[in-house]
Amino acid sequence: MHIEIDDLRRPQVAELLEEHLEDMRAWSPPESVHALDLDRLRQPGITFWTVWEGDELLACGAIKRLDALHGELKSMRTARKARGRGAATLLLRHALAQARQWGLQRLSLETGTTEGFAAAHRLYARHGFVDCGPFADYAPDPFSRFMTYVLGPGVQVRDACVDDASAISALLTSLGYPGTENLVPAKIALLCSHPDARLLVAVDGDQVLGVVSLHFVPQLALAGDFCRISYLCVGDGARSRGVGAALVAQVEAMARERGCDRIELHCHSRRVDAHRFYDRQGYEESPKYLMKLLAHPNLP
Repeated sequence: MHIEIDDLRRPQVAELLEEHLEDMRAWSPPESVHALDLDRLRQPGITFWTVWEGDELLACGAIKRLDALHGELKSMRTARKARGRGAATLLLRHALAQARQWGLQRLSLETGTTEGFAAAHRLYARHGFVDCGPFADYAPDPFSRFMTYVLGPGVQVRDACVDDASAISALLTSLGYPGTENLVPAKIALLCSHPDARLLVAVDGDQVLGVVSLHFVPQLALAGDFCRISYLCVGDGARSRGVGAALVAQVEAMARERGCDRIELHCHSRRVDAHRFYDRQGYEESPKYLMKLLAHPNLP
């Protein structure tokens, strides 16, 4: 699957949006249908994406900028024949990652309340959206449910630098790797200069809240690379703020840009909370993981 910014000119896109409008009209009364048509989605301030697999259109969605800090999720739709294939999850994470890159602090949405919207409710709740009151020009409506996701404020994901060494070392200690103070500065320099590696930190001002390292590995038998998350840690005081999800979303955006078709990671069996986190992000267990420890040539 790949995501692209769309100009809404292809007939497949028009057909999917018409399918979307048909369902909205079937599930809600006319005065409670707030879905946008093709012309209104072309307005300035709206970025519209489509998800494709080859020539097949799987899903679409958009963000409408309400102001400098607040965006609205619009026209989220998965084609009927493409449901259950993960396109909506992929697109929602992409939208959240883009909203963070734009500096938005909140992403909100309006959806319906009838049974036809139940799957959408589960998707948004699974990714951290919570119920809120009407926003922008919306009014209270028994057929409208309003949800929002706080992207910050101030939490940003950037490339790590050597000045982050002490904070990263502390995060690694909390992850179960003590004694890295002397090792980490050189490792940061190595990872930041390596063409197939990235080291990212989530920060709030000068405070480092989390870290993730990732590597890109060419696949011999398949066209795309695969991406591997080697370390991911969020500080104890920063959990439940969406920091881990922000880091993972950025990794996934980078992996897609690199042409990767999968992301892999190893998570020890004792890390039950981490398993729940990755499950919420859409990761699935894929046995079997094998490992052989080798003696380091520079160690006794």
